Amino acid sequence: MLNKIITICLSLIFISTTMVSAFAYQFPSELSNHATALEASLKNADVAQCMERLGQIYDIKTIEFFKFLETHFQSKSDNSALINVAVAKYDLYRKDLEIAFDKIQPQNEGIASTYASYIKCGKIKDTYLKLAKDQMLRSIKTNSVQKQSTVMVEKYKALSDRLRKMNLAMAQMYGYFKTFDNKLPGFLNQCVQN
Repeated sequence: MLNKIITICLSLIFISTTMVSAFAYQFPSELSNHATALEASLKNADVAQCMERLGQIYDIKTIEFFKFLETHFQSKSDNSALINVAVAKYDLYRKDLEIAFDKIQPQNEGIASTYASYIKCGKIKDTYLKLAKDQMLRSIKTNSVQKQSTVMVEKYKALSDRLRKMNLAMAQMYGYFKTFDNKLPGFLNQCVQN
């Protein structure tokens, strides 16, 4: 089971890194509708079928959250505003996963097996939440670094422009000095006598 969770996490990471361009447009409504239909079918689901039933829902919600992060952090807005919205969206994502998890009900199982199934299912949910949180933090850090780099480049360009203007002013001043130097009459030591 742990291998299956690790495989899913790696698959999601692979999907999020390689298929980013595929989700650069509006999130497909078919996937959202499919997730809604899957959630409606959870009322009859058994806790032992957690991975089979919730895995698809978690995958769709996670990909949707990753797509949101990708498009959201491309905005030129202030980082603090972007971070607040991203954290609010993560909280909504977490609540969606919790709601789907709460719909799973124990069927005719013993207490020990039901408890073990709930623990396994909870670990799967926590893995998805950790994956989404890590991706959000990576997006925040990357966006902050990119914006700091952009600000530094703009400052260097402004400084370069000011230095260019100063260099032109110095060249002009040197030209004026040379013109004045050529027009200034000189004194000879032999002609001057006391």
